[in-house]
Amino acid sequence: SDEVYVTTWRYWPLPVRGVARASLLERLQLALQFAASVLRLPVTRVYRCVFNDEATSCSPVGARHAMANGIALRGTTIYVVDVLRFAVTVYERRRDGSLVVNDTISLPHAADNVYALPDGSLLLGSMPKLHQCLDPLAQTPPVAGALTLAVPRPPAPNDDRAVGVRGYGDPRWTFRDIVRTDGGQVS
Repeated sequence: SDEVYVTTWRYWPLPVRGVARASLLERLQLALQFAASVLRLPVTRVYRCVFNDEATSCSPVGARHAMANGIALRGTTIYVVDVLRFAVTVYERRRDGSLVVNDTISLPHAADNVYALPDGSLLLGSMPKLHQCLDPLAQTPPVAGALTLAVPRPPAPNDDRAVGVRGYGDPRWTFRDIVRTDGGQVS
């Protein structure tokens, strides 16, 4: 049988006909989803889906997340980005397909996607200054997105490090924004 791991970044799906035409129940779900996000409640999961000739089944594995989004696999290690908690949860995959938390990496800013490099480093699609994008009175173009390189080593004094709303992030890692954009060139 084959398997795949997926994340759910929302507890409830977005309304099928759009937010403007949402039913009363869908509007309630949107409000509850917003409240869960603001409070960073662990309501999203990682699912392991198994495919074989007879059936497909998906079941939750690992810990709950506030907003599990990006996921990457390198060997038996699975990395899951929690956007709202500014963290990457590092899982070890067991032989039975279950996931055990091995570590948590604190990020200097929000990230949503992750790619695991062969040397143990991570590339993160990041939102370093998201608060600037949400401020209608901001005078300078915001840094809406970045590609952040996370290297598993403590930073050196002369490193050009990414600084976010949470300082420099996990002291065991060095974070560097290697690409920054105001969002104008991103589709």
